[in-house]
Amino acid sequence: SVYIRPTVVIHRGHSYHVKGTISRIDTNARLVMLGSCGGYHNVSGVLARSQGAHIISSKQTGVGAINEPIIRAINTQLQEGSDVNWIAVWKGLDDGFSKRKDLYEKFTDYIPPHKNLGVIFIKAYGVMMQRK
Repeated sequence: SVYIRPTVVIHRGHSYHVKGTISRIDTNARLVMLGSCGGYHNVSGVLARSQGAHIISSKQTGVGAINEPIIRAINTQLQEGSDVNWIAVWKGLDDGFSKRKDLYEKFTDYIPPHKNLGVIFIKAYGVMMQRK
């Protein structure tokens, strides 16, 4: 059998399954999306598995109608062979969701990698501890 080492991991669905997903994250994972409810509370578990991961997470309720456009925007950039520019991707998503008042508030509960202060802090702390 062939062992697959995914570099993109997407967890959707119920949050009570997220620990199982996190336990299977490979050290090579570079993008992890925690699109279930309260994914933000699990970022340290992701970083324990893959220190270099870029993490998208929801602070509150994960919503399929929000997860799908995020995944599609990332997939489009990857298919074009370009790097994922989080600022540009998130601006495009924000512009699109701002027209959907029913979804916009829930979209603002999603934290992109470049604004995920919890992840930034944990990574900086890890670097500081390695220097000691």
